[in-house]
Amino acid sequence: MYNSIIQIYHLVMFAYVYIKMICFIYLETWFETSCIIYNKGYIYNVHYNNSIILDNIFNNRIKINKNIESKDKVTLINANHVHNFDTMLLWILFYKNGIHPNEATSISTYNNISSFDKGTLEFAESINVNAKNLQSEIENKINKYQSRNYNKYMISYFEGITLHHSKQRTYYEYTNRPKYLVFELISNKYKNKEFYDVDLVYTYKNKLMNAKDPYFIWKLMHPSCNIYVNVKTCRFPEKNEKEFLDDLYKRKNENIKQILRKLV
Repeated sequence: MYNSIIQIYHLVMFAYVYIKMICFIYLETWFETSCIIYNKGYIYNVHYNNSIILDNIFNNRIKINKNIESKDKVTLINANHVHNFDTMLLWILFYKNGIHPNEATSISTYNNISSFDKGTLEFAESINVNAKNLQSEIENKINKYQSRNYNKYMISYFEGITLHHSKQRTYYEYTNRPKYLVFELISNKYKNKEFYDVDLVYTYKNKLMNAKDPYFIWKLMHPSCNIYVNVKTCRFPEKNEKEFLDDLYKRKNENIKQILRKLV
């Protein structure tokens, strides 16, 4: 009974955060005057407060093995893509490491997404993988990030699609096969530079959660749900990018397997 009450409370708080995010993203798109600067700053503050609420919801239930810090003016954080919630989870990781909302951006698709998701990506000035000239898109956006007087952290999911939305069986046991083009282009720009790779593992009562479970979010709110965030420091290859990325995801799959074995 107690756990059910906590679960309902967490769900209400989560809904509050989500609805507030929707409202402010839509409000931001309505303003096209000079006051947009004020609105952005205000929305970033709201986003930071949302991160605090999310952190409280998952208090002591997110198990992070190490902290992250800036590796360069622009730092890449790649993760396996389980569910739409993954990005919120990475926001919590950023919050715990003192990274502010205005420092976060992503490499994302702009196709076949909701107007809310598109507004969020535009607000964060995310790299659009559907751009006609992807190389120019990456160059221009990264140049913009580097011109800021603060560091930027780029979230990427090289699988491209969540397990939740994928209609195919996973290529590896726990992840889909990564897509190469974006990684190759980023690698060419950051040869031999460091980046982070993150393994995300969602568990409920010490068992792996099914991304396609219609009650996935509901189970996330339960005290028996624990999320494992395994952070690793990697280095962009100087050549053989495809082989490197394949090997990275093979190791990622094995890391997830090892995390689950320890729960048995």
